[in-house]
Formats: sequence, C-alpha cells, structure tokens
Amino acid sequence: MNERVGEIVAWLIRQFLYGEQPVVAQETLVRDLVRRGYSLDEIHAAFASVFMPPDPDDETPASNPGMGKAAPGRAFTPLEIAKISPAARGMLVYLSHVGLLQPGELEVLLLEAVDANTPEVGMKEIRWLLSQVIQDPDRALMATGGDPYFADPPEGNSH
Repeated sequence: MNERVGEIVAWLIRQFLYGEQPVVAQETLVRDLVRRGYSLDEIHAAFASVFMPPDPDDETPASNPGMGKAAPGRAFTPLEIAKISPAARGMLVYLSHVGLLQPGELEVLLLEAVDANTPEVGMKEIRWLLSQVIQDPDRALMATGGDPYFADPPEGNSH
C-alpha cells in the first residue's frame, strides 16, 4: 500500500470513528478526497482495502509483509466479552479481518485489555492499546485513525 493510499485509509477511519456528521454516501467521500488532491486510482485502492474483505487465496505481498491474509476467526472468551465493549470487539474483528491487526498482536492486546484497571475496555482504551501493540508505524496509524493522542494512556490504565 503506498503512502497516499494509507493516508486515505487513515482519513476514512477517522471519518467513521470521529466524524461529527453521520457517515455520508460513497460518492460524497470520493468527491471530498478528489478535492483533497487524491486520484481515483488511489481512492479506489483505499476503499478496496477498507470495505472489501481480503481474498483468501491472495498471498502476503512481498513488498508489504504486514498486510497479508487476515487471521481465521477467533472467538472471544467469556472474560473478554465481559470486559471489552461490543463496539471495541467489533473494531478488533474488523482490524484483524483487513490485516491491520496481526494474530499475535491481537492476543497481546486482549491480554492487556482483560488486565486493564477499568471496569470496561471501550473504544478509547482499545485505540490506545492498538498504538502500543502494533509495532509497524503505518499499520498503527491506520488502525488508530492517526490521532497523536494515543501516545498517552487513557485514564485509569496502568499499562
């Protein structure tokens, strides 16, 4: 994934996670991105990586080893279900599915989430944990929406 496509993916994620307006039609998003100077090919590649499931027959590209096949479905344990909000679990499933969160990173994140000093781990805490466990800066940026806020732990988190 080239840098400009990654920028679009991060922008799309920010729109969906933090957008002040309701999610708009794809055509509106495309127009906004074209106005920002992106080409239709770049926009199409970004939309494909965000909205289309990975091809199960597609091998990990040699030029992008962190963005290969998504992990097979992983069931959450009863403890994870009790501790992690439904929205945060959904985000983890999505990020795993599109290859932004690798299986080993997911396991580390889930261990940290269950161990967190908070009654429920929500989106804010999950985004912070993502910024801590994903070592590839590009994937971390895309997974968290690129907000520099995630450098600081959420209140009540001792990790």
